[in-house]
Amino acid sequence: MARGATGADAARAVGVRPETVSHWRRVPGFDEELRRLVALAETGDTRARVEALTPKALDALQAALTEPTAAPAVKIAAADALLRFAAAIHLQEAAATAPDTPADCAPRGPAAPPSTVEP
Repeated sequence: MARGATGADAARAVGVRPETVSHWRRVPGFDEELRRLVALAETGDTRARVEALTPKALDALQAALTEPTAAPAVKIAAADALLRFAAAIHLQEAAATAPDTPADCAPRGPAAPPSTVEP
C-alpha cells in the first residue's frame, strides 16, 4: 500500500481477505504509519535515482572543469558544485566516526594548570 497498491492487492500480497485490510485501516495509528512508509518509499526512490545519476553528474562536472573552451564562470560553478559535494561526503564520514560517549569527548593530553585568578 505504501507503494500504491490497493487494499485488495495488499490483502492478496500478505494472504488475508480484503476485509482484514479494511479492518487494519481502522486501527488507530495505521494511516499514520502508512504515511510514514509512503514518505520512506519516496525517499528511497529519490535516493536510488540520485545515486544512479551521480556518476553522470560527476562526469559532467569533470568535462566542464577540463574543457579548454569552457567559460570561466562555468568552470567556477562546476568547481563549486564538486567542492560542496566533497564537503558533504567529508562531513558525513566525520559524523560516522564521531565519538558516541561523553568519555570519548573528554579533552586529551596534559591537564591545564589550575587558575590563579581569584573571583
